[in-house]
Order: sequence, then structure tokens, then C-alpha cells
Amino acid sequence: MRTTSLHRFSYYHEGKEQKLKKLLLSIMVNKDTIDAVYTDSGYLFPILDSTQKYSYLIQTKGINFKTDLYDAWKLNQGSTLEFGCIGKLKKLISVAEYNGMTPNDDGYEWYSKRYFLIGQRYTLDIEDIDKISTLLFLVVVPRSYGDGTMTISHYKILKSKNKK
Repeated sequence: MRTTSLHRFSYYHEGKEQKLKKLLLSIMVNKDTIDAVYTDSGYLFPILDSTQKYSYLIQTKGINFKTDLYDAWKLNQGSTLEFGCIGKLKKLISVAEYNGMTPNDDGYEWYSKRYFLIGQRYTLDIEDIDKISTLLFLVVVPRSYGDGTMTISHYKILKSKNKK
């Protein structure tokens, strides 16, 4: 019986993958913090009881990032974690722009607020992008073993611009 789950972690700054010299990757379960164990294959966490919920804690480059709660199976299956920081949001491409849509096209309003992260692999809906100076995000892709690929995004605005 497995006692740990394996997680691969990548960090992206302005859309480009970067190596981190220092990373503290942890989970919080019932107010207890459990640090991941780093190996050459990735990060290991203990298997949780299926009734528990947890959140990820990421500390690196002066950033403290905490997610909402996830179900234990998402941790127990292992995952790919892609964490990023974007300060140049004007460089993000919307789905509408990528597809050459104009304001007259059906769905333009919605697709013009959906932006690509990390190339064209993931999208995130962002309201009032001009008011945001820094965006932090975590994309969690749990291993689903035949259930289909499932992606969970968690993000937060680190700083807001004061615009009138």
C-alpha cells in the first residue's frame, strides 16, 4: 500500500519557466502544516484519509500563497503543480484576440475576458485586467487514472492598481 503521493512542481514568471533556488511546498490539514519531502522525482506528501480536505501553501521569492480547500483524492493521486506570477498582464492574450474575434462576434464579451496562461495550455477568466498589477496562480492537474484530465485553477490578485 502506498504511503506517499508524488507531485511535480514548476514555477513560471511572466509566462516563462524558471528554476527556483528556494521553495517551501506544504499542505495544511486541520490547521496542521505538513511540508513536502523533495526527491529527484518531485515532491512527496503523505496519503490523507479520504474524508479530509487540505490546502496548498507555497513560499518562494517573498511570496506566501495559500489555496482554498481541496478533496484528499486530488492529493492522494499525485499531481502536476504549475505556479506562476504575472506582473505584465497587458502581454496576456485573450481567447478572443487569439481567435481574431471582433466586438461584433457572438461571445466576444465573454472570450475577451478569458486569458491564456503558460502559453495556450490553460485559460483564466479575469475581470478588469487593467486594474490588476500582479496576478499569482496555481494550476493543479491531478492524475486521474482513466477518469479524464481534470484541471483546477486557483488564483489571487496580489496587488490592485488604484484607478478612478
